[in-house]
Amino acid sequence: LRSGMQTKLLSKGEKVYREGESSESIFIVRSGLVTILRESEAGTLELESRGPGDVVGESALIDVAPRYATAVCKTDTRVFELSRKEFFAVMTIYPQVAQHVLGVLSSKMRDSEMRRLRELETRTIELQRCLTDHQRLAIKGEMASEVAHTLTNFIQALGGFLDLAERDVAENRRD
Repeated sequence: LRSGMQTKLLSKGEKVYREGESSESIFIVRSGLVTILRESEAGTLELESRGPGDVVGESALIDVAPRYATAVCKTDTRVFELSRKEFFAVMTIYPQVAQHVLGVLSSKMRDSEMRRLRELETRTIELQRCLTDHQRLAIKGEMASEVAHTLTNFIQALGGFLDLAERDVAENRRD
């Protein structure tokens, strides 16, 4: 593999690749730390960090779509760059490389899916709590409405009795 790779020395803050760029090669982190970032409406999201021995940009081996994220060096970093063309040439000679890469990709997909499931579970629990709180408030609102209705009926009855009492008092004064 090394014969087909180019070594790149990158400084802290330098980008290995940018979101939206074409994905023509993968990078193996030899030393340093690379963080994968994605821009969203919520701001910049840090998806994960990768260190020595880790691969970044691996979807380039399968998908020729533009990069979905940006890879930024958190420290001074050395990476090996391997083009898709070189990778496939090596795969034909050493199929075990393809098996290893497929294993790594599968593991990353599984980890990503598990993270997403945990996020969904957390959000579901939050929504269930909110729903329970809203249901409690709705019940309290119904009870308050019933109490208000009962009090209104009672006050109207009292008002009627007061009117009658005033009439009786007025009639007794005439007599």
